[in-house]
Amino acid sequence: MADSRKSKSYQTGNYQAVALNAVKHGVLSKLVVLPHEDETEFSELLAALVDEHQPSGMTERHLVEELAGIIWRKRRALIAEGATINRCLADSLSGTFLDLPVSSLLAVIEEHLGTSIQPATKTQTLGEAVQTRKLENLARYETHLDRKFERTLGMLLKLRELRGG
Repeated sequence: MADSRKSKSYQTGNYQAVALNAVKHGVLSKLVVLPHEDETEFSELLAALVDEHQPSGMTERHLVEELAGIIWRKRRALIAEGATINRCLADSLSGTFLDLPVSSLLAVIEEHLGTSIQPATKTQTLGEAVQTRKLENLARYETHLDRKFERTLGMLLKLRELRGG
């Protein structure tokens, strides 16, 4: 097995590229705000949560910051899910089904129905629009983030209760 220190990325000092190799959707990124995201928008989210929860002390502040990160990642997961669905729909509309171009098959469906149907509906009618295996990981991440949010919020509320606030 090759030593990771001998890899080309390690030798050239291109650490960022290596660090982001496995990140397809950013949900598991160590960075809360990715380089292409709006830092100001995240800061506004954090400020709103600080205003809402009014943390007292570093522990409560940390929990509020954790809540902001969870909400931000959940938003990212939902965006990735929408992009995956859109990509599947676009791929299906440009592909073939039963060895026929999808456009020909859609024309037959429209003729049979006697009406025009939306492209996404056409694709779903063919049964190949959204491949669930592509969404399963994102669904697991969303569930994980929901549970993490509930635990973190529970800890924050318990701390507030313990300090009499």
